[in-house]
Amino acid sequence: MNIGIYSRKSKITESGESIKNQIELCKEYAHNNFNVKNLYIYEDEGFSGGNTRRPRYQEMLRNAKEKKFDVLICYRLDRVSRNVLDFSNILELLASHNIEFISIRDHFDTSTPMGRAMMYIASVFAQLERETIAERIKDNMYKLAETGRWLGGITPLGYKSTRIVDKITGKSISILSNVPQESKLVEIIFKKYLDLGSLTKLQLYTLKNNLKTRNNKDFNISSLKNILNNPVYMAADNEAYNYFLENNSLITKELSSKDFDGTYGIMAYNKNNEKKHVPHKKELSSWIISIGVHSPIVTSANWIKVQTILLSNIHRNYSIGSKTAILTPLIKCKNCRVPLKIISKYEDKHVKHFYYKCRVKESTHNTDCHVKNLKGNLCEEIIFDSLEQYLSVDKLIDKLQNYINTKIEFDKDKEIAELEKEISETKNAIYQLTLILSSKTSSASKYIIYEIEQMDNKLQSLNKQLKMLTDTTTNGTDNDYNLNYLTNGSIHNLLSNEQKKILINKIIKDILWDGDKLEVELLPVNNL
Repeated sequence: MNIGIYSRKSKITESGESIKNQIELCKEYAHNNFNVKNLYIYEDEGFSGGNTRRPRYQEMLRNAKEKKFDVLICYRLDRVSRNVLDFSNILELLASHNIEFISIRDHFDTSTPMGRAMMYIASVFAQLERETIAERIKDNMYKLAETGRWLGGITPLGYKSTRIVDKITGKSISILSNVPQESKLVEIIFKKYLDLGSLTKLQLYTLKNNLKTRNNKDFNISSLKNILNNPVYMAADNEAYNYFLENNSLITKELSSKDFDGTYGIMAYNKNNEKKHVPHKKELSSWIISIGVHSPIVTSANWIKVQTILLSNIHRNYSIGSKTAILTPLIKCKNCRVPLKIISKYEDKHVKHFYYKCRVKESTHNTDCHVKNLKGNLCEEIIFDSLEQYLSVDKLIDKLQNYINTKIEFDKDKEIAELEKEISETKNAIYQLTLILSSKTSSASKYIIYEIEQMDNKLQSLNKQLKMLTDTTTNGTDNDYNLNYLTNGSIHNLLSNEQKKILINKIIKDILWDGDKLEVELLPVNNL
């Protein structure tokens, strides 16, 4: 069994529970209780337990995700963290990778039912801390909203960030000020969207008229939608006040409808939720609304009309990708430099064949572009055949074999999804029991703990079933057949559309179609 050992000491000294002593005690415990195959030692000296930015700690987390060890041992719980939230997070990470955690001084062992019950209790307190932090952040955000200041980040198109001295506090703060040329562009974007009623048509309009972003890039649908959704551009007038009031947004308490006179623009806080560093827009009821000190660009009436149109079009798929076509969004019209769209021909509700077609050609009814449509299946065959001849066959085989070895996972998606659902429901049941446990007397506790143990045993069984499914790969016979097919046949015939798309995006930078021939620009071969 592979064992990880983590040790930490705040000060670099030889006295007390030194790192050396911690490690020796952990090694002794490991050899006494496990059949040790490999030991991985992670030592951090001179770091506080309240700080998770420790080099060896971070390395240990990375190795845990790679399943480098099966058990993590430490001398005492506070060696890992003194923060309940951080401690709960690492327990969740280890549990998700089926790694047991042991603290030898505290007799904490997640391989035992009592240890897992303690883990669930810790998660309850961690959740409480998360909610407390969220409330604190919201309170701070509310206080900042009263000033109408710009809190930082990428400034929206049409504005720049300017430092001024706040008259009340005397402190330096940031505010938004208009950039005339960019503001004009924002006006055009709102006006044209109201005229066209379509993000796709709006994007084509910007491409045809050579309208660029601040960084001189073409607008994509996502960037246009973000501009149209941003309330910073709207006038803070009475109509805006009523709109946010009706949508249950939190308007700063010192403001009344009389303050919304249209002189300045709206400042909205707490709009986004960061998930994996990607912003996801929150519901309007979570927004904190204030009045900024910047000039608005569009009327509140027009901004609200735009939201109504966006909402009515939400059922449309604005993605330029396709489940059928694997070359989007890489393939573009050479004349217009616009991604080609997919035109499918159906027979008995099934796609018989499809074409790649220039969007400009379609939207202008062949007046601005005359590039011929491109047969999809034929084009993809040509692209893959060319790639197989061009690239290093050995390297391509190694990479594709990894995809082929995981094909069976796609066939088991349904079964895996059902197991994951049952695991989630069981975890939730344990969580609810833990909440009850934290509020009951000692006489009732033993019965609740028994229930938690029973549920936990079920959870362990479900996790084992899930692991067996997710760890399964094709057998050796299939692998031999696949390798033989790779070296003697067409590689891409073995791949699903999803795998083909992954491969294409790792190899090709751009594909241009001029109506007669295809031009393919490859990424460096090292990318593969």
